[in-house]
Amino acid sequence: MVSATQDKAESHRLLAEVEANYDKEILSPFWFGAVYCVLGEDDRCFEWLNRAYNEHDASIMLLNIEPNLERIRGDPRFLALLEKVGLSELSS
Repeated sequence: MVSATQDKAESHRLLAEVEANYDKEILSPFWFGAVYCVLGEDDRCFEWLNRAYNEHDASIMLLNIEPNLERIRGDPRFLALLEKVGLSELSS
């Protein structure tokens, strides 16, 4: 049986592998942010979500409805990003 620690370590390994190929592939920075959120790495999550905004990733429009981001919705960085994206009026 795989422990939660082993599972998280494997998730990080796979994510690092995909991230290493980010510039070579067509990948959405928004989804990297969502994965880092699920892994509990808020700083990395916000790095990628801001990158999604800066790179005009269309997925950023899912910011208010993506369930994997639920945990960070009260974070001031999330609220600031909503404001930048123009979704703050919809966040009630």
